[in-house]
Amino acid sequence: MHAPTERSLAATAHLSGIFFPFLGPFCFWLFAGKSRFVRFHSLHALVGTLLLNLLLFTLGAISIAISLASLYHSYQEGWQHFSIWQILLKSALTWLVIVLIGLANTIANVFQAKGALQGDLPQRGITSAVVRRLLGESQG
Repeated sequence: MHAPTERSLAATAHLSGIFFPFLGPFCFWLFAGKSRFVRFHSLHALVGTLLLNLLLFTLGAISIAISLASLYHSYQEGWQHFSIWQILLKSALTWLVIVLIGLANTIANVFQAKGALQGDLPQRGITSAVVRRLLGESQG
């Protein structure tokens, strides 16, 4: 069983990822000392943030590429089928997706913090697999 201080620090590492996405978990990982439990959870929060931002960057790049291609196509047609409403709708949907992903990330961080307070290590998911590999641990 992990000490209450370790569990609190691990939970706070996850919660810090909500307010300070990179800096919070990184600081907890950097100053975790010899606590394997705190190091695992802080690295889990950091890797989760990195993976989420990689996903958002990829979606953003795809969205920009599609928008530029659409604008170029409209330009080639002499702006005959151009509609500002398509751009506004696409922008609104993009922001909605970003907000929903952020909300899902916040909820996931809260549940991970709750698990850390209970002394649990995350067992499943891409983030856990990456963290285990980075720490040189086997699954289980």
